Amino acid sequence: MTSPRRDLSIAAALLLWAAAVGAQQPDASAAATVHVGPLSLRPVLQISNVGVDTNIFNEVEGQDPKSDWTFSVGPASDFWLRTGKGRLSGRAAATYDWFATYGGQRSLGTRNDARFQLEFTRVRPYVGGSYLSMRDRPGHEIDVRVRHSEDGVNGGVELTVSKRTTFGVGWERRRTRFDADARIGASWLSGLLNRRETTVKAGARYKLTPLTTFTLEGEVGRERFEFSPDRDANSVRVVPGLEFDTFALIDGSAKVGYRRLKMLTPGMPDFTGAVASVDLGYTLLGVTRFSVGVTRDVEYSYWIDEPYYVLTGATLTVAQSVGGPWALVARAGLQHLAYQHVADPAASTANTVAGIGDRVDRVRLLGGGLSYRVGPDVRVGLDANYYARSSDYDYRDYRGLRAGTSVTYGF
Repeated sequence: MTSPRRDLSIAAALLLWAAAVGAQQPDASAAATVHVGPLSLRPVLQISNVGVDTNIFNEVEGQDPKSDWTFSVGPASDFWLRTGKGRLSGRAAATYDWFATYGGQRSLGTRNDARFQLEFTRVRPYVGGSYLSMRDRPGHEIDVRVRHSEDGVNGGVELTVSKRTTFGVGWERRRTRFDADARIGASWLSGLLNRRETTVKAGARYKLTPLTTFTLEGEVGRERFEFSPDRDANSVRVVPGLEFDTFALIDGSAKVGYRRLKMLTPGMPDFTGAVASVDLGYTLLGVTRFSVGVTRDVEYSYWIDEPYYVLTGATLTVAQSVGGPWALVARAGLQHLAYQHVADPAASTANTVAGIGDRVDRVRLLGGGLSYRVGPDVRVGLDANYYARSSDYDYRDYRGLRAGTSVTYGF
């Protein structure tokens, strides 16, 4: 059995081999619309989901799915602050979700992150932090809106080797917690999913062309569960990729690599295989925009006998300009949740899927809408999306339609 220290050595060796590589990122503060001395802001107000949700609890048809009128509203702002060699940047956002009939579903959430970096000629050390508190459905398998929070701290250093090359190392610790009363059936989410994740990272970037950058990322991590130590695991990941500038023929990024998840408890399923994160776009003749997203990774589950699932998903979005600021949008997506079952039958409990070893859930999305751009920072949209999930477990199937309008206003 390899140790986390040996995994880190292997990942670092691979990254150092490619470390003659990378490029500095463009100054994101150029997008700021408000300037107060050294402080720059890009505030927005977003009103979304103003419409109807025909199945707000993701109930199966036999349970008489409930419908309700909803809307979400909240401010957000990116910010940048320069102080000599230092630079503080981040984003602060809040959202209020409202339901007309089922007032118990109303909630206020916040999502924030910040990073302070010292910018010297070749060396840029940084520290950062993040905090999230939401009452929603985290992931594709949890059907009730539950309060959960995530907080994290990180730090590291970036080194410029040349005009085309950068290298970096870093460390991050993240904590995930669910409210004590959050549960699904007999499963208390805090007891199964509260955890700490510690990760050591290294990365390299090499500018192949003015519009294309090669990246290599590696990390060694530890997941430690607060109340379910049988789920503890160690992980190693190495992911090469390509990033394309917004002016390239194809823009976005594509990263495909390898991950090994080693569970520490005998009988728990290990994972070794491909992981991916792809977000690419292509504009045809200046009027038709194609966007493709692909993801593959491990996500932890609240099912006791199925501690995690391998999520493989793909989405396709097509936006067609129909004159001036008007555009039609169509989208389709499929998420494949392959659950991994414990090997020890003695671990079986009440929420085990009877008669099923490794089950699969599938979540489908079909939708579209019409958008209108009032100005550079003001957009209005009308959307309708159909969601459906099918499962090897009969009582997991659901379907519903969510339709409404959205307005994004930038100050």
